[in-house]
Amino acid sequence: MVVDVTECAIQTPNIFVQRVFYSGKSKQHSLKYEVGVELSRGTFVWFYGGCPGSYNDLTILRQSSLLDRLEPGEFLLGDKIYVGEPQVLTAFKAPQTEMERTINSVFYHHQIIVENSFARIKTFNFTHNEWRHDLKLHSLAFKVLLNVLNIDFETRPIRKNKRKL
Repeated sequence: MVVDVTECAIQTPNIFVQRVFYSGKSKQHSLKYEVGVELSRGTFVWFYGGCPGSYNDLTILRQSSLLDRLEPGEFLLGDKIYVGEPQVLTAFKAPQTEMERTINSVFYHHQIIVENSFARIKTFNFTHNEWRHDLKLHSLAFKVLLNVLNIDFETRPIRKNKRKL
């Protein structure tokens, strides 16, 4: 499974909690969701979140129970924010040898599936348009969207060949 975090814009909250929901990375108030994507089909198999925008990806991973749910010897694929996390495989930060560059190439080929899956989320404008409703409903709406997209993957798969890692 490939794991990554996506941000969804929200309306500016009241003054007492603005700092918590402000994401310096995207320069907006947001909620963040950790999503796990199955490698061969791109379907969403893990969902955690509704975390304030100020949380970084590694903090969200450690708060979720995803690492605890992994079987012994099982690993996740993640981007470079997860370097140093023992159960997450990442690309080499600065590949020195031809072997490291080859490993990075294979790694990016498989990691891009999460970006393709996230692109489908963005076609619904769910992440861009500010959420103006109760924040408690946001995670429910996000979960429904992921389920709808999983149905969509059945008719329009991201990958046609099932190449294994």
